Amino acid sequence: SRSEGPLWVGVRGQGLAYHAGLELGVLTGQLFYTSHECSSPAKAVAAFHRILEGVPAMLASPEEARRAIAETRAAVLFTLHSRRSTASGVMHQAIRSFFQGSDSPEGDLDRDVERLL
Repeated sequence: SRSEGPLWVGVRGQGLAYHAGLELGVLTGQLFYTSHECSSPAKAVAAFHRILEGVPAMLASPEEARRAIAETRAAVLFTLHSRRSTASGVMHQAIRSFFQGSDSPEGDLDRDVERLL
């Protein structure tokens, strides 16, 4: 989970879940909410719904939108780099890349995302 931002403040910061995040289902093209180690799963999902309701207002403010984009970039880069921070993470990434059809151990998708950010 990120150390800052709406999900941390609204879900993890309230003690509702140790992890709260948005995941991309690469094969299905769906974006979905995940939470793990929840003290109250229903309250964690309700908090996420409140966050979604606030998105239009956040996007109406250019400063808030820029900050949210910067936080998101930082979170994505952290996730990509943390996957390769341990030996088991490097092995997992290499296996994942193999099954995604990539010749590169770091994965074509990860490399493309890093380039875009």
